[in-house]
Amino acid sequence: MAVEAGGMTFGIFAGAVTGTVRVGAEEVAVLPATPAADRQGLIRGVTGEMVAVLDLDALSRDPRITVNEEVN
Repeated sequence: MAVEAGGMTFGIFAGAVTGTVRVGAEEVAVLPATPAADRQGLIRGVTGEMVAVLDLDALSRDPRITVNEEVN
């Protein structure tokens, strides 16, 4: 899937996609504390069905993201 955030377009790889859902802002709850606290800033929250909502702007700024190719 290609997305735009942080002034760039990038792809997100998923091993499998079983469907798509619309998630309203009111459905997203704060992410519970986890041992992987360094990754909490990359996820905006989760729904009651445990759908994780990614923070694409945070992902675009994360230094752990690998850029394989830049296109101008």
